[in-house]
Amino acid sequence: ALLRTEGGPVALPLAVERPLRTGQRAYHPGFPQGTPGEVTSRLLGRETLRVMGRGAHSEPVLAWAEVGRTDGLKGTLAGLSGAPALDAQGRVVGVTVAEAPRRGRIYTTAPETVRDALSRRVQRGEFVTGEPVTVENYGRVADTLRRELRVAQVVCLG
Repeated sequence: ALLRTEGGPVALPLAVERPLRTGQRAYHPGFPQGTPGEVTSRLLGRETLRVMGRGAHSEPVLAWAEVGRTDGLKGTLAGLSGAPALDAQGRVVGVTVAEAPRRGRIYTTAPETVRDALSRRVQRGEFVTGEPVTVENYGRVADTLRRELRVAQVVCLG
C-alpha cells in the first residue's frame, strides 16, 4: 500500500538503487504490537514470498535476521508491517512486510518493488538526507522519526 498525504513531513530518503550486501544492518522503526518500538536486523538474502488469499501471488522479498529490539519488547512484531527498513545512513531500503517469529526472520520488500511502486504513483518531491543510524542510537532516531510523523501508525478500517 502507498499512503499519500497533503502536506505533512518530508519523505524519508530512498536507497533503492544501491546494491545491498549480505550481513548489512537495517533498522525498522514503527509500532510493533501497536506501540512505539523498533527492531534491528542483518540481511540474509533474497527469497520469494507466497502471498495467500484473495489476490494470491508471489513476490520477491529480502530476508533479514532479527538481531536486536526495543528494551522490553517481547513476542510478535505484529503491527510493524509497513515500517521502513532503514540503512545506516537513514535511507529506506525496503518496507517491512512480514515476520517469521520462530525463525527470527523479518521480511521486507525488495528494492525494485519499492522503486517500481514509487515510479508509477509518486511525483518526485523534496527529499532530505537521512540521519546516520547505529546500534547505539537507533532507538533515539526511531523516536525522532515518529515524533516528526515521518514514521506514523496507520490503521486500515476496511
